[in-house]
Amino acid sequence: MTASSGERVARPSLVSLLAEAGVASEAELRRAVAEAHEQGLRLGELVVRRGWADEDAMARLLADQWGLPFLGRESL
Repeated sequence: MTASSGERVARPSLVSLLAEAGVASEAELRRAVAEAHEQGLRLGELVVRRGWADEDAMARLLADQWGLPFLGRESL
């Protein structure tokens, strides 16, 4: 997902990645986005607080979103 010559590459939205992973429906995630915004949280923080995904699963999805390798805690 890298671009050359300063060209930007569109990343998939976190909502779509979470929905594809079966964490929650897209409608539930859209409501969670609004709720997270109201509470001053990031979507991933709210997802973890609700128990929809653990921190490692969120880190893995965020790494995928940004095209980065994921290093689990055990590999550090």
